[in-house]
Amino acid sequence: MTTNFKADFIQACSELSKSEMLEIASRSALRVFPAILAGVSTGNHPQILLAALRTLVTVTTTNDGDENDNGQKISNCLRDCAQAASYFGANTAARLSMLSCIDSLELLQLPDANREKQIEGTCFAVDHAARSAARLSNAPTRHQELRSILRGEALSDMERVMASGGSSLKTVHLWCESPFPPELKSCWRKFSGSSYSHDGTWGFWRSWYLGHLDGHPFARNILTRIVQVDDVSWRKGPDEIALQIRELEARIQLTNELHTWDETSAEFNLAKPGHNLPPETLDDLSKFEDLTQDVEQELNEERARIGLLNAILVNLKKVQRELGDLLEESGKQLAVDGLKAGATAGLVVVVSQAGKIIEALESWLQALSGLPI
Repeated sequence: MTTNFKADFIQACSELSKSEMLEIASRSALRVFPAILAGVSTGNHPQILLAALRTLVTVTTTNDGDENDNGQKISNCLRDCAQAASYFGANTAARLSMLSCIDSLELLQLPDANREKQIEGTCFAVDHAARSAARLSNAPTRHQELRSILRGEALSDMERVMASGGSSLKTVHLWCESPFPPELKSCWRKFSGSSYSHDGTWGFWRSWYLGHLDGHPFARNILTRIVQVDDVSWRKGPDEIALQIRELEARIQLTNELHTWDETSAEFNLAKPGHNLPPETLDDLSKFEDLTQDVEQELNEERARIGLLNAILVNLKKVQRELGDLLEESGKQLAVDGLKAGATAGLVVVVSQAGKIIEALESWLQALSGLPI
């Protein structure tokens, strides 16, 4: 770093909290992540790329209060990333980009009392990112320009944090002061335009990085669970992690559909006497409710029982068919028996939501079947 920039940067850091410095450091690492993509081939060295991705998703997801719970995982993540960094030659763009990731992650392990080390770590992360970008160009005159661009983005992040009273930068585009530099953009396009970046192994990570570029990051619940995936699975490679992510996504979708079912049932309260629903309809609604509770119980188990879930699925489909038949009859009862129109409308919504639960459960079962026993 130049003397003036470093002095200004340290002065600005002195007014930031650890979590704010962590966010600024991690955004610097994210900006030059494409340099790692340029330095490895996912076909030949997927574990190196996966180590970098694990580091970035950990550092951009873990909060100050999480590091004690995830201390060992963070240490293991650092070790794997350091081993991956050793693959690259000294001072290559990819190695410097990886070091920026490591600098960011190490901030999580520094105690709040160690302000000097926190500031130093943030400076290193930004400096390694700036030098990584510069190394991507063969034109010496462009080196300093690229370093200035990366430093300028980091300072801009600081100004935004201080001006907003500490608000998160997660919804802020990754490149605000300057366009995505062509040297980094070409690295990213080479990956994002490839067939393997759209497949089941790397597709999630492509979307994850695009979210950061555009200021639309993924929901924290899925990312937190990815961070918590065990070390053994991470070391098995990208195919294993892709299976784990697919299961997590399906699990979260099912959880959301069950939550919507609860809200829908409460909103329409079809058991209310004034709705005049026939007893068999109320019985089926009660059966479906009991079955959804069985599904929720399996969601909370450490290891879901696939055989039991398949049996639940069969029963859910049976009850859904019965509800569908009763819904068809309700149109006739509306005129004959005084069935309330609101009850019919509510039943339509509930039956529709039942179908969504069944689809989500089928997706979860499919994802579970791909995981190792």
